[in-house]
Amino acid sequence: SLIPVKMGLLKDHDNWIDAGTGGGLPGIPLAICEKNKEWILNDNVRKKMRVVKDIVEAMDLQNCKIVAKSISLVEFNKGTGIVTKHAFKIDDLLRLLGNKPWSTILMWKGADGAIDEVKESRKAFDTTVYRFDFGDDHSFYEGKALVQITRK
Repeated sequence: SLIPVKMGLLKDHDNWIDAGTGGGLPGIPLAICEKNKEWILNDNVRKKMRVVKDIVEAMDLQNCKIVAKSISLVEFNKGTGIVTKHAFKIDDLLRLLGNKPWSTILMWKGADGAIDEVKESRKAFDTTVYRFDFGDDHSFYEGKALVQITRK
């Protein structure tokens, strides 16, 4: 969850949404490390969001807001960044976002699948795929990547 912090990929935005946060990943660890940024933890499954709310309150994370509805219904400011971990296909997320004013999307995905999704997409955006290649001692990460999507 913290790879974007080490890579400096969060520095350009003060506001972030964790879309499809599930149990709070990657949003809660990112909010802990990036306390100077505002975070919306979002999922449309209310049961999951009750747990996330309890975690945020127990940890007294003042920089987090809980929003339990579809990302398509979430209001946010121009220049907001979005993180999401295995919750969406690229085109599905872009469709749900519609004309919302996002600037950057960071997606944890399988590297090969992400490349295929980018090639198949009819949307205009810039993409960088950062493959997780940490060597033989870290086989968990094999084939996985962080995909950065930015508006043209």
